[in-house]
Amino acid sequence: MSGPSPSSDDIPTNIFSIDPPGIASAKCPRSFNARSAHSITRERTASPTDEASGSITTSSIGVGGGGGDGGNGMDNNDANDEFAAGGKRSKKKKKKGNKSNKSGNDDAADPNSAEGGGGGGGGGNDVNVAMTLHQIAQIYRRRHHYALALSAYRASLRGMKRSLGPRHPNVAAILGNLGNLHKEMGNYDVAYEIYQEVLGIETLHLGLSHPEVSVTLHNIATIESGRGRYRDAAALYGQVIRMQRSLFGPSHISVAVTSSCMGDVYERMGDVPSAAQSYEESLRIRTDVLGRDHVDVGRLLHKLGSLASKGGDARGAERHLGRAAEIYRRNGLEGDHPWVRDAERDRADVRAELSLRTTGTTAQVGGAP
Repeated sequence: MSGPSPSSDDIPTNIFSIDPPGIASAKCPRSFNARSAHSITRERTASPTDEASGSITTSSIGVGGGGGDGGNGMDNNDANDEFAAGGKRSKKKKKKGNKSNKSGNDDAADPNSAEGGGGGGGGGNDVNVAMTLHQIAQIYRRRHHYALALSAYRASLRGMKRSLGPRHPNVAAILGNLGNLHKEMGNYDVAYEIYQEVLGIETLHLGLSHPEVSVTLHNIATIESGRGRYRDAAALYGQVIRMQRSLFGPSHISVAVTSSCMGDVYERMGDVPSAAQSYEESLRIRTDVLGRDHVDVGRLLHKLGSLASKGGDARGAERHLGRAAEIYRRNGLEGDHPWVRDAERDRADVRAELSLRTTGTTAQVGGAP
């Protein structure tokens, strides 16, 4: 067995989430640092009472949610951020879960046997069993037992398809989480194909302008960015931002999240002015919504400081980096925290550059005939 069996206390009640950070996971990572951007991905589920009507419910996950965070608690603030957007905006939502293309190891016998026990055309029973399997898969995924998660997702998907049909919204929800898992594992091409399937089911049931569609498009954009297709990613992020502004208004937190991702793509393309513009928009919204001392504001200021340094604006860089370090401390980060260390190091580099400039100018003036 690769890990202890999940207890009922482990089963999450909140199921709208942002996926964990990391370039390796083919998404716009959730936390900001000088070398990464943001990600939006949702976790979905359906309550038993919603199954007959096909309605889907969502709620935003709190801190600590979302499968496998990158390890630092600050990412959880982004989770609240990024889908304070999605969780509150979507009135309807799907069942979370994922299918898998591998059965896992011996530990996977439990989910598969559970699924088999729920079979037999029981309709509602099959749906309930599929939902339970999905919850088990989510727990395994959060514990990074990916083989077990894949096996449980696979069993859940089989049961849901058998009960509700292959184009039901709850099937799309399970597929969406399967895409999330493959994205975490770095299987970008597989995740891309799954998200395309999800998009087809969502647009069939929800239309082209639904919040769920915007989230799936965002996830496809992060896959494109992870595969190095930056122009395609930028075009998709632009489409998502237009949808979000129309759906929620220009100052909604979801616009800030996607703008951050857009900035990351522009930065990777070497377009520093466009990257700075995107980060500035995200900073404005986050400051208004979260407050000027929120850690996410500090992360954006750190980003802008790094960009200013790249663009030769040492004084602007020093100002942004100093403010970022101050916000980190106000949020209880100690001097040995990597974010604080990075900000202070970058700030020291900028100060050294400014000092050299001043020394060089003085020497020229002093040496003039």
